[in-house]
Amino acid sequence: MQILYTPYLTYTIDNQRKSGLLLPEVGNSDQRGIEFELPYYFNIAPNLDATLAPHYMSRRGIQAKGEFRYLRGGTSGVLTGEFLPNDDVTEENRGLVSWFNQSALPAGWRGTVDATDVSDSAYFEDLASGIAMTSQTHLRRRVDLEFFNHTWFSLLRVEDYETLNEAIAPEDEPYRRVPQRAINGLWPNAPLGLELGVESEFAYFDRTTGVTGLRSHLLPEVSWPVQIGPLLVEPYAAFDYTTYDLNDVDPAGDDSPSRSVPIYSVDMRTMLERFWGDGGKWLQTVEPRAQFVHVPFEDQAALPVFDTIEPDFDLVQLFRRNRYVGLDRLSDTDQLNLGITTRFIRSKDGSQFLTATIGETQYFSSRDVVLPGELPSDDGASDYIAELGMNINDQWNVDLGYQWDSDENVSRLAEARVLYRADDYRLLNLGYRFRRDSIEEIDVAGAWPLGDRWSAVGRFNYSLEENESLDRFVGLDYSTCCWGVRVVARRYLPSRDGGADSSLSLQLLLKGVGSSGGPADRLLDRGILGSDRFD
Repeated sequence: MQILYTPYLTYTIDNQRKSGLLLPEVGNSDQRGIEFELPYYFNIAPNLDATLAPHYMSRRGIQAKGEFRYLRGGTSGVLTGEFLPNDDVTEENRGLVSWFNQSALPAGWRGTVDATDVSDSAYFEDLASGIAMTSQTHLRRRVDLEFFNHTWFSLLRVEDYETLNEAIAPEDEPYRRVPQRAINGLWPNAPLGLELGVESEFAYFDRTTGVTGLRSHLLPEVSWPVQIGPLLVEPYAAFDYTTYDLNDVDPAGDDSPSRSVPIYSVDMRTMLERFWGDGGKWLQTVEPRAQFVHVPFEDQAALPVFDTIEPDFDLVQLFRRNRYVGLDRLSDTDQLNLGITTRFIRSKDGSQFLTATIGETQYFSSRDVVLPGELPSDDGASDYIAELGMNINDQWNVDLGYQWDSDENVSRLAEARVLYRADDYRLLNLGYRFRRDSIEEIDVAGAWPLGDRWSAVGRFNYSLEENESLDRFVGLDYSTCCWGVRVVARRYLPSRDGGADSSLSLQLLLKGVGSSGGPADRLLDRGILGSDRFD
């Protein structure tokens, strides 16, 4: 079947790259109008290549897009740029520059640059596709110099952010770290069976509004793991010393506050196992764990908050000694963390059939250290948290998560996912997410052949809280031995004000001929695992 007439066309028939035109992308969206993109690939050298693509948008104009990739010795990187002169809607020049570079340096050092900059806060909403891009509130830019060996880890970092959401007040914007210096050491086989460690950090936090300054942190720590029969007991002790040298403090405030707090814990865990079933078909493990943590109270109200938050309570947070993430607060507590996990493993091949975990924290004193705007808590226990994962067979997979507030007698969080995967071309995915007073949504996605050559893909992401669709698309693929066609229709919410956008993408694929990985590819890769019809 003939699909393309051309007077002259060459392409590589082996795995060697070749300069030339890549397959075009055609589409339409409410934000950008009719779209056409024709990339050209430059095979500069075995370790260098580039792609340039004019991108026509009937509502916006002609955008230039480019990507340069390089690999030399221990260095690799990607430089990406986009430029739209005189946007027909905003009448402004708009652009994006992104650079990622990582270099392996001598003597165990590594350097990383990861930076993206855009011309305006609405760039992704207007010119990008996908909720993951359009929902960004900040762009992170960092330069790292790291050192690793068996004992030491060292980090020197300079980091700042570009704020994209104009609704974020200046006093709520993240701080720049100019710079951050961290040095950590670990000695797991110290004398007397001890494990020794030290964490240290020196970081200067800067911002146009609010308190700025230097934070210094030192945490020497020691633990003594002891095996008593099947039980592992691990006493732990550390001393947290954190001090500040602050600028722009209120006249009545302290410009050099500090914190000196000891940390104590005892961790006990074991693993019990047994074979059961016909002929020892199953191996079951029971893995209980208990951890007691004591941190005395010290008033920390005078300490600023540069980078500290209280994350959601989950199984990872359950066994952390500090309920905060960041160094500006160390929670006072007397608590007992309890958790138990059981696993069912198939004896014949060692594959895991089921894993289930439940946990809770019991508090024996009030927690009086708080972040600004929080109130002290005297609850006697945390929420119950539970997770269940089942690999029923090669085709069915189930994951469940649940959080229960026993004081209020309400569900705080629930998650469920059921995946059916007959093969790489037949899959269905059903998901549900609930977070009280915040999120309740369902997500249905799938890919399925409709015959020898046709197949369908689709996704429906719906908010039960807002009673509206967040993202939905449907696609059709037609594939032969040598070529294929993909068309994807989509409607989603790209902007923070709730406005919806509709798009239609058309992609021609010639097997063995490269493409730039256009919007249809990226959409299906994010929305449905294993959705590639043309490999």
